[in-house]
Amino acid sequence: MLSLRDLQTQFETDLFNGDAAKCAYILKEGISAKERIAIYRNNVFSNYRKTLSTVYPVVERLVGEQFFRQTADAYIHAYPSLSGDLNEYGANFAQFLATYTPALTLPYLPDVAKLELLIELVFHDTDCNANVLEKLANVPEEQYGELVFIINPAYQLFKSNYPVATIWQVNQPSSQADDTVDLQSGGCALLVYRKDFAICIKPLTKGEYAMLRALAAGNDMNASFCKAIEVQSDLDLGSFLQQMIQERILVDVRL
Repeated sequence: MLSLRDLQTQFETDLFNGDAAKCAYILKEGISAKERIAIYRNNVFSNYRKTLSTVYPVVERLVGEQFFRQTADAYIHAYPSLSGDLNEYGANFAQFLATYTPALTLPYLPDVAKLELLIELVFHDTDCNANVLEKLANVPEEQYGELVFIINPAYQLFKSNYPVATIWQVNQPSSQADDTVDLQSGGCALLVYRKDFAICIKPLTKGEYAMLRALAAGNDMNASFCKAIEVQSDLDLGSFLQQMIQERILVDVRL
């Protein structure tokens, strides 16, 4: 007799790859073991497909429903869920697409998936209160360079060699724009954040992206600004910081 652990392991194997007709542990009353496990398999795969479709709607629109279904099924076999929470499923989809042979003719597709996952993460991230201005008022001007800004946890930085922001935008249900995108138009650097309950996607210059990355890594103002001007000498630091504070990206500060 199989132990519970062995039974569960065997069932998982049979569910995804096995021959249900040989599953002696499945009751055969009424309908066959093959039919029983087929019903269960259909429900499991259907739930996973719906989850992937919810998180990656632009990817699905780009490749079409049938192709997406086939891709989802291949992903489900390659990456079985490790959690009972469906909301946690699909985090490796971009990684999978990067090596999925039928999708290699769309080299931008993995980056589209990365952006969609970041949007999902930001939407569910915990927000926090901002009190930057109050603290800045008590900091002597000569110490500004030593300040370390704390970034709102409900944010993500994104960078791609493809115009992923445009691809994402023209494939939104409400978009009235021409859905033709010039893939040679250049890449993008983006800030994905939540404002109240709305997802915002802000294009960043090279300097702005470098600045936020440095701040997020825990660097102080002096070090972060140095990294920014290495790639963009004309970055308007004051204007950028003011905007980031107003948008509640920078939510706290310490010396």
